[in-house]
Amino acid sequence: MRDYIHVSLLAKKIIQLSFLKKNLGIVNVCSGKPISIKKLVSKWKKRFKWKIQFNFGNNNVRSYEPKNFWGSVKKLKKVMKMK
Repeated sequence: MRDYIHVSLLAKKIIQLSFLKKNLGIVNVCSGKPISIKKLVSKWKKRFKWKIQFNFGNNNVRSYEPKNFWGSVKKLKKVMKMK
């Protein structure tokens, strides 16, 4: 499970933050919603009507990387209310 955000939405949020013109410190810009890679690419396959077969489960799992992680949007939501 990871946190993925579309690049256009990411850019929009970064622009909105920059227009606040305040020293906010670090703000985690993310979706805040965990999704598996399998589910994510399966959605893409359906949306774009791809005629390909995926071979899931053949990845090298890195022992130093957590299996599940996603961001918190708590501060982002708070900051966006400052508009």
